[in-house]
Amino acid sequence: MTRKKFDVDAMTDLMAPDSATSAEYRAYLEFTEHDAGLLRDVHPYLRAHQSGIVLAFYEHLLRFPRLRQLLDDRCAFARLKHLQAEYFHSLTAGDYDNNYERNRVRVGLVHQHIGLEIRWYIGAYRKYLAELAPVLHAALAATPERYQPTYDALLKLMCLDMSLALDTYEQAGRLELSGLKNYAEQVLTSLPSGVMVIDTARQVRTINPAMCAMLGVPAPAGDTDVGDFLHLPELCERIDVGLRAPDYSEELMLTLPAELPMLEPRYLRCALSRAWLDGENLLLLIAEDLTVPMRAKAALRDSEERFRIAFDHAAVGLAQAARDGRWLRANRKFQDIVGYSEEELQTMSFRDMSLEGEMMASEASLRLLLAGEIPSYAIEKRYVRKDGAPVWVNVAVSRMVASDAEVNLMIVVEDISRRKQYEHELRH
Repeated sequence: MTRKKFDVDAMTDLMAPDSATSAEYRAYLEFTEHDAGLLRDVHPYLRAHQSGIVLAFYEHLLRFPRLRQLLDDRCAFARLKHLQAEYFHSLTAGDYDNNYERNRVRVGLVHQHIGLEIRWYIGAYRKYLAELAPVLHAALAATPERYQPTYDALLKLMCLDMSLALDTYEQAGRLELSGLKNYAEQVLTSLPSGVMVIDTARQVRTINPAMCAMLGVPAPAGDTDVGDFLHLPELCERIDVGLRAPDYSEELMLTLPAELPMLEPRYLRCALSRAWLDGENLLLLIAEDLTVPMRAKAALRDSEERFRIAFDHAAVGLAQAARDGRWLRANRKFQDIVGYSEEELQTMSFRDMSLEGEMMASEASLRLLLAGEIPSYAIEKRYVRKDGAPVWVNVAVSRMVASDAEVNLMIVVEDISRRKQYEHELRH
């Protein structure tokens, strides 16, 4: 599945807090312009020690395999170090407008997109505070009374950054879940199989259009008890059994009676199983409409039975042979003509019954037939009966292609011995 393109700018526009929300949370954190001024005052000193703090920060990250895996790409590592340097600069630069918050959201989105878990992201803020504390203490050594309010201002700003990160991860997760839900609903709606989900209170949670069409019912509106929705006692009984068994799994064939006398019944193959979703053990019902294939199979059986009856009781000899000449089946009339039983014929080929002097003409026509150059041929020839007597027959041969593309021969044999006798008597 192709991953959707990540548009960080569009996502930032969507998730950045508006001015009212930002002002409310800053007031909650008690982050004021005075705090911003305190941070601006120590910015030059902290800026001078930036490289050491960033280096210590990344040395700490690289101690952990999960983070080392994410930072393994040299280009990505260099880019992230550059971003961290920019972040460190902006942390005490004193410009905490909407662009500052948008940048925090943007950084949070990038980290969420690459798969960095929130615990590592929040832990990074703790490491920053730990590294900044002694540097800040040294910066304010001459005025120690300013250390606590300055550190408090830094802590407020870090909390603001963390809240933006948490909101970003939460919103991104919700959007991803919403996208997956919409995708699943589209797939579910377009499925040819019927799908229905029932909770432990017998309420229909989900049902797709295919299932409604199979059952001949409209989609339920709101919470609906499955018993009020379905009027199929056998299926309702199996649903109740399934809801009582935590590991239930069963398949059954369901016959839906015809709605009108002139219509035929319909057949559904149903699979019921339990499925966990959001901590709830639901019952999943998947149905496949087998009406068309079962009717086709019944029609095929009827057709085969009609063919068998016609084949067995035909007034002429009928036989089926493989392309190499082996007899596969023969009707009663054919057996009477040649004097062999069907079992005996299945151990022979038509060459075993042909006179050697007449085989050349038959073989030439057979090669053309098997090559597809002619659809059929007919020839008058003699077969040698089981009792050794020759019998004149008219043989009509055609190609028969089975469903597996195997080519067989359908042979119609008519006993013309009497006609040949008449012709002989007329000539003499």
